[in-house]
Amino acid sequence: MWYRPPNSSRDLLNLFEDIERIDAEDSELYLVGTDINCNLLLQDYDNTYTSDLVNIFDIYDLTQMITEPTRITPVSQTLIDLCITNHPEKNCTSGVLLWV
Repeated sequence: MWYRPPNSSRDLLNLFEDIERIDAEDSELYLVGTDINCNLLLQDYDNTYTSDLVNIFDIYDLTQMITEPTRITPVSQTLIDLCITNHPEKNCTSGVLLWV
C-alpha cells in the first residue's frame, strides 16, 4: 500500500528503485496505492510528478489496471489510486466500486 501526501517531494519516487531488483528477477509485482495525488486520467500529464510516475511505469513495463475515475466530485473526475502490475495477463478482474 502506498500513499503520497500532497506537495510531497519528488524524491518519494525513489521508492521505486526497489522495482529494479524485482524486474531483474522477473518476479511478480502488484502495487496498490490510495490517493497518490496524481491524476492518471490526464493524457498530457501536465503535472511533473505524474509524468515521472508514468515514465517509471514505462521503464519497468508496469500496467495500471484501473482506467476509470476513482474520485468523482460534482465538478471533476480523477484517477488518483494505483493498482499496477508487471503481469497484467494474470489479473482476472479489476475495477472501481462506487458508493452512492
